[in-house]
Amino acid sequence: MQTNPPSPNTTPPDAAPPDTVPPVATPPGVAPSDAAPKPANGNAAAARARRFRVLLHRYAGLTMAACLFMAGLTGSILAYRHEIDAWLNSALAHTGSRGAQLPPQAMIDAVEKAYPNVRVTLVPLKIDTGNSAEIRVESRYDSASKTPRTLAFDRVYLDPVTGRVLGTRGTRTTGISRENIMQLTADLHSKILLGGNGRIFMGIIALIWVFDSFVSLSLTLPPARPFFSRWRRQWTMKLSGPSVRSALNWHRVIGLWLWIILLPLAISSVYMNFPSGFVSAVATLSKPAPSAFLTRHPVPEKRDIEPALGYREILARAEKDATARGIKKTPGLIFYNSYYRLYGLMYRPTQNHRGAGLGDPFLCYDADTGELVSATIPGDGNLGDHVIALQRQIHSGDIGGPLGRAAVSATGILIAVMSVTGPLIWWKKQRLRRTTQRGIAATKGTDSNQQSGSNQQSNCHKKQTTKLTTDYTARHSRNQRRMTAAGYAKGF
Repeated sequence: MQTNPPSPNTTPPDAAPPDTVPPVATPPGVAPSDAAPKPANGNAAAARARRFRVLLHRYAGLTMAACLFMAGLTGSILAYRHEIDAWLNSALAHTGSRGAQLPPQAMIDAVEKAYPNVRVTLVPLKIDTGNSAEIRVESRYDSASKTPRTLAFDRVYLDPVTGRVLGTRGTRTTGISRENIMQLTADLHSKILLGGNGRIFMGIIALIWVFDSFVSLSLTLPPARPFFSRWRRQWTMKLSGPSVRSALNWHRVIGLWLWIILLPLAISSVYMNFPSGFVSAVATLSKPAPSAFLTRHPVPEKRDIEPALGYREILARAEKDATARGIKKTPGLIFYNSYYRLYGLMYRPTQNHRGAGLGDPFLCYDADTGELVSATIPGDGNLGDHVIALQRQIHSGDIGGPLGRAAVSATGILIAVMSVTGPLIWWKKQRLRRTTQRGIAATKGTDSNQQSGSNQQSNCHKKQTTKLTTDYTARHSRNQRRMTAAGYAKGF
């Protein structure tokens, strides 16, 4: 019986419907977003926008990777900076003395008597029982040469009960030792040991980090409905599968779960490096109260002149001003900045740790007139004041007390992990691309040689090549559909 051939518009019985044709597999190492057929109509614009965001995230991540790895690890250490420093220098940090603490002026007099050429720049007012008083000092100017004298130390440790000097140490000395290792860690974290230029560089990295936080979040959003059921898959960890997919799992899941913490840390990093610019940006929405250290001009030419008022007079004035402003806490430390000729009192729980929440009250006085230059009271002021007060609290973790510092320390380690997994994904895909290109070149060369050989050998080899290609295409197509179904970001 004769059968008519199917018409051109008729779908053969064994063919898949047009809307269920399986996707064509792409060679390994080629980004699906580059190799896949272009979607029609409005989807083409969405695909191009996604590819552009992928490129932004890729190169922003590669730019930041080394810096964020370093900043993450050092930041996790600095969350416990003072505890580690006390452990490394326990002979200076602990005294074991019990009894009433000496008045601040008595401790200042003891230090300046032991070292006549130093000027005290910071005195702790709240010292835990059994601990020493860490008093910061700077060299006085030589009256003849008008230059500061050479000083081998910047810390003096004093028994707060007996007034006995326990020793000194320098945190700015060259080399690496237990005395300066934590200061070196802090400098590496904030300015990669490059001084002011390093701080500017890290500020630029922080700006890129803020921008990339939004780009990376957008890449996890599913392009199709149902939105929430597809997006929920992005939050789950799957450890099985190829190494690239496992690294992508770690990278994506850590970033999603910690996004609400990473973004504030990135923003606070901008503030730590560009405080004036940050305050100016906030002021466009809500103008905060001016800070004395941002509005007052430094006077380095007067550093050799002793302030007209001493610590005793400033403490007496601060007691009255604190009562008038409803500050019920007692000050934790007082300092003098000869560069700006300002005294500052911080009403924190101890010398080394701030209070939780918005922080602690801070009063700032002119060193010559005794005028109250600025007063920062947590909870007072407008939205801009609250935003500025939060930045340092967020960055140090003190906003949440001990738990907040633990969270920041753990987050620093995870930032370092993300800084490794991102470049690892890129490197593995780059290697796959190169392997694929070499394979394609080798296949073309083989086909060219086969044309000059016998037809039998050529046909046999073509059959084997076709079978291998079909097997590989099927395997790669299955893996590609699994990754697409799981909602992974393509083309990282």
